[in-house]
Amino acid sequence: MNTLVTPERAGVEIDSREALILNEVNKLIYTYGLNRVIRYEQKREEVHQTQSVAEHVTNIIICAYHFRDIEDPDHKIDFDTLVRLVVMHDMGEIETGDIVTNKKTQVHFELEAEAIKQVSEKSPDFIKREIESNFHRFENPTTLEERFAKAMDKFEGLSFWFTDEGIRMIKTISSNEVITKYFERLEHSIEKLGFPGVLEYIRVMKKDLIKRGLLA
Repeated sequence: MNTLVTPERAGVEIDSREALILNEVNKLIYTYGLNRVIRYEQKREEVHQTQSVAEHVTNIIICAYHFRDIEDPDHKIDFDTLVRLVVMHDMGEIETGDIVTNKKTQVHFELEAEAIKQVSEKSPDFIKREIESNFHRFENPTTLEERFAKAMDKFEGLSFWFTDEGIRMIKTISSNEVITKYFERLEHSIEKLGFPGVLEYIRVMKKDLIKRGLLA
């Protein structure tokens, strides 16, 4: 089960707004629990909690439903378009595997773009028809749906390792300096994409990590 490390557990004080947001994050992460239920009564044995790309995609959609009421109360976002963007944006990783964000270079992006063509050739028509266009739309967002999908992808990446298990995992592959720089890029990206509610969540989560002594 995913367990959020809240300030209350760490014995630090927080204001009511921060407490509200952290409580919502805790609820959101609870819904990721389905990722850990392995079908056919099987178990996934691992030293550190892992996440498949398919689980990441599912979590992004959950995040999108949560933040839609915050960022898009009139529900102007076309969710069919959003889901298509989210489902297809990482399809190239069938061929390339996943590369940690802070290690990605332009070469990796070019390889993924090429891999998308391979996936397209091997996939059913409904994917073949739009996978390349959706990949490029996701990577170069301009519409509301594209920008929101991109923001949710970035937020989900943070929320996954904001748990006890996730923190232990991220510490095995990233230094405190790398995590700090990640937050700087993340905040800048979300601000540029134009979602103040998501940005507020991220800043509260960052502050919480600092209070718990997990981020300088």
